[in-house]
Amino acid sequence: KEKTNTFTPPDRLKDVESFAEEVASVLKDLFALQVKIANMHYEVDEFGSGIYYCLVYRSERGERFLVTFLLNEQLVLRTVSEMPGIPFDKIDNIVLYATRQIARYLLEYIGGHFQRTGRFQLEKEALLDEKQFLQGMNVANPYCSIRFETQYGPFALCVNR
Repeated sequence: KEKTNTFTPPDRLKDVESFAEEVASVLKDLFALQVKIANMHYEVDEFGSGIYYCLVYRSERGERFLVTFLLNEQLVLRTVSEMPGIPFDKIDNIVLYATRQIARYLLEYIGGHFQRTGRFQLEKEALLDEKQFLQGMNVANPYCSIRFETQYGPFALCVNR
């Protein structure tokens, strides 16, 4: 079983505040970031330049589930540079690969905050720019959308059906 290709999505989030605190805690522990929860009902406006990493999962019955990580460019570069101790000053293929792995790991780790409804298989993933994200995603009524602030810029996590 390859853990990074499956996701057990929520029926509903048990406790949004607990979930947000767990995400902040993981980011603090893994990357020594100063993280605070900025908005528990983030409407994904004016996020700015960065990486929009979307994971699309689908069940055997065809139900779709979308998880999107919105990552400020400075935050991504600083975080990825911490792992090998090699400073990165621009987004390149290595940085994008590391970002995908970090996002998948984080999703796996925080999945315990969701009530289980069945297994979803990773169907596709996409790196988008802000315009593509806002045009192609249902951002008006996300299942869960939380914005965090760090000393290197914002991070947001959005979950949609």
